[in-house]
Amino acid sequence: MRGLFVVALALSVTAACSDPRSSNTSESRSATLPATSASIDGGGSTRVDLTAVATRPDPGVVAVTGTATVPDGAHVNWVLTPASTPTTCPVDVAPEDDPCNVPYGTATVADQRFQFRVDGVAPGEAELFVGFDPLSAPQPESVAARYGARGQGMTGAQVIDYGDGLFRAQLIQTVIVE
Repeated sequence: MRGLFVVALALSVTAACSDPRSSNTSESRSATLPATSASIDGGGSTRVDLTAVATRPDPGVVAVTGTATVPDGAHVNWVLTPASTPTTCPVDVAPEDDPCNVPYGTATVADQRFQFRVDGVAPGEAELFVGFDPLSAPQPESVAARYGARGQGMTGAQVIDYGDGLFRAQLIQTVIVE
């Protein structure tokens, strides 16, 4: 069944992890710009808000479009984790055969929007993590100027301190894959 899943954003969430060995990444197509209000450098709002809408255009495919109130050219990270992951992971297996690899990647923000597509997703529930972290991926200089080098200037309900004074905005939601 094809459908549009709009899910409520988690305002109080836990940190998500990704396996950097994953070989299943997708390229972004578009993304987001900041809102207005006071900031560290006066160049825009320090509030960061993320949204994501996941659709299933075909079996085994998840397409995500979203918004992020961050400067153009900034990157959001994403991870799509199956609900049931193996308890142990093989050591000497090609990445494409490793059941512990999960799809992950980055999407570039433009005009307050981003998008990405993940192919070959197993049926069932999956957890979608979308995050904006000033320290991850090469970010434009305007990101550190606005939010601080460690994200300490970010504000908003989705902003968390994920350890050692490092901050990110994140949302986590459940997606049903057919």
